[in-house]
Amino acid sequence: RSGLILDKLSKKYNIETTEQDIEKKFDEMSSLSGMKKEELSSFYKQNQNMLKNLTYAIREEKTFEKLIADIKVT
Repeated sequence: RSGLILDKLSKKYNIETTEQDIEKKFDEMSSLSGMKKEELSSFYKQNQNMLKNLTYAIREEKTFEKLIADIKVT
């Protein structure tokens, strides 16, 4: 259910995952794992399911960031 809710919210906010978002995520993953960015990029681009999951995860992160920016928590 939460995945469906986040999907609806990302559509409402017109949030998409761009190539720049993916490259930024590869940079982040590279620094955390110690793997080369090129290795990560090659792995994900050879496996479409993994790339799709990464794209969805990035879109979820961006959706949460938008929600946090819009909602004032007291």
